Amino acid sequence: MLERNQIRRPRQRLSWWSIFRVKPQLHSFDIFDTVLTRTFAVPSDLFVALGEEAGRRGLLQIVPGEFARKRMAAESAARRTAPAYEPGLGEIYAVLACDLGLAPAETGRLRELELEMEEAALQPVPGMQQRVAAARGDGRRVVFISDMYLPAAFLERVLTKYGFFQAGDRVYVSGEARASKAGGQLYLQILSELGVPPGDWVHLGDNELADNSVPKKLGISTEPVTAVRLSRYEWIARGEGSVAPVWRSRLAAAMRLARLRGHELAGAQRTIWDTGGNVVGPLWFGFVEWCLEQARQRGLRRLYFVARDGQILQRIAARIAARRSLPVECRYLYGSRQAWHLPSVERVDDAMLEWLFIGPRFLSVEQVLGRLGLEPEQFAGALHAAGLPRAGWRENLTAAQCSRLRELVWSPSMAGEIAHRAAAERELVVEYLEQEGFFDGTPAAIVDIGWHGNMQRSLAGLLRLAGRPEATGLTGLYFGLLRRHRSGSDQVLLDYWPNDPASKESITDQNLVLIEMLAAADHGSVTGFRKHGGQVVPMLNQAQNHGALDWGLKTLHVAILAFCDTWLELEPAASCPKADLQALTRELLVSLTRHPQADQAATWAAFPHSTDQLERHFESFAPPMSFLEVVRAILRPQYRPLGWWMEGTQAIQPSLTLAFYLQLRRWKRGWTVDKNLRDGEPASG
Repeated sequence: MLERNQIRRPRQRLSWWSIFRVKPQLHSFDIFDTVLTRTFAVPSDLFVALGEEAGRRGLLQIVPGEFARKRMAAESAARRTAPAYEPGLGEIYAVLACDLGLAPAETGRLRELELEMEEAALQPVPGMQQRVAAARGDGRRVVFISDMYLPAAFLERVLTKYGFFQAGDRVYVSGEARASKAGGQLYLQILSELGVPPGDWVHLGDNELADNSVPKKLGISTEPVTAVRLSRYEWIARGEGSVAPVWRSRLAAAMRLARLRGHELAGAQRTIWDTGGNVVGPLWFGFVEWCLEQARQRGLRRLYFVARDGQILQRIAARIAARRSLPVECRYLYGSRQAWHLPSVERVDDAMLEWLFIGPRFLSVEQVLGRLGLEPEQFAGALHAAGLPRAGWRENLTAAQCSRLRELVWSPSMAGEIAHRAAAERELVVEYLEQEGFFDGTPAAIVDIGWHGNMQRSLAGLLRLAGRPEATGLTGLYFGLLRRHRSGSDQVLLDYWPNDPASKESITDQNLVLIEMLAAADHGSVTGFRKHGGQVVPMLNQAQNHGALDWGLKTLHVAILAFCDTWLELEPAASCPKADLQALTRELLVSLTRHPQADQAATWAAFPHSTDQLERHFESFAPPMSFLEVVRAILRPQYRPLGWWMEGTQAIQPSLTLAFYLQLRRWKRGWTVDKNLRDGEPASG
């Protein structure tokens, strides 16, 4: 018997016709993590689920994790008795039965249960059915090879079920062939049986040794297939231990399956897809699931997901509610700071002016009046008299110009127009809400990303001015809130992500601009409402969010929903603890934001980003920066891009200066957290 490192390369016999042959005559495919993958992150995780199910059926009285370790130990012990090939399932169970003291009948039932769970866990790798079909073209032969303990007949049945195996194909399994793929003997056996020269053979697989270097030494061409390997986010989900809780392994597998469904994409679109399936999908699923649980606990029968951040959230919620038959209606509600704040204004006062002039560093006459739904042309004369001529309406206002514009807003003519406009807008908003069932008595809440709860306060304010009793006791469910809600208020604001100074993952330390991008919608911002065909409809600054759609927003949404659909299929068998899922998805987001890869950073930096309510001014939140620009941005915050993603800039264009500054920030944050913990400072979320 040859040892694994003693591969005897067969002599190749060349004939005159083989010189002109172009297409290989034989294609072979590794089976596991090449054409088939499991709904578990790693193979051994299935043994934990097997231990749980065996316990439920009364076959075992042992902790599932301990059973998984014994099952792996039995496989290793059986392999030591036959080092040149993989042991068969019968040999493994002979060792396991001895270790657990199982009777032959119990051993047989446990073995059959493993086969049953293996078959249920196996899924086709997206895109591989097409590759196998292409390889089979022009009469070429296809075989499937695996260093595996499972029976060949079992694998043939599964491959047939998913359309891989056809009449004339062969399955070679080392446990039955008594020859190892990793040792080279299985390849030699196939060469002998099929009589195919090595030069006419192409093999595809994921293992660097068994599927690449070993067959290459024999003269066989290889094509590595590595997409099924776990990504770093999938490893975070699964964990690094020898065994993992079933829910974590299933979650990582769902993330992987969702990611693999984007196999046809390339470049930035592939990066967007992978981020959607690996990070954004789990993150938003956890938040939406929390919203639905809050609805159940509080007796809410309807959730209004507020535009625009609520668009993808509402689609996820509808899927979850339908799948689980939840008695919660999930609606999409058009609204925005722009559309709700003006109707909540009764008169021009300091609070109204603060909202009007707060915002981005770039602020023009057109933007300020646009927030009021007014056109500068209406007040051209007054603006000119105030030193704000038409030529400068789109230019950034100086401090002096802002002061003069404030005085103009206070003037009776403009203040009266603002009050009149606010009343008209308020009437339309109330009619729209009535049209959407907001006043029909159904217990409901609004859902939004966050961050200050100002939209909810504006909604309550306009309802109060309209004399609607619903103004009292409005409930809002938020991904995150930057400040605690004042006790004694008649508003209920609940947050999902904790605002906890004693945590390194407090919402105050996250990049909120990036989080908002993850929830971008495919339509423009809501600027107000109007009557159309007997209905009140939203007015949008653009019907479609062209910049985001051109960037790849549709790809992101489809990837997010691909994860959600996959997880809804797998999660019922995983008994997922919701608090642990919440903590894990936070870890995924933190990993993305603080340790982005260069392609991720470049892709998200290209997202069309604007902090202006009317979206008339855009800039990158993670631009590449020169040494001097980095130093100036560090020393003078006013020179920083709005919502600056420092880690993104660092990934795109590494800088020792920025790297040192980021490390200092981490040290400072760690010291602050440790101090808060020592001082016993309470959580604020």
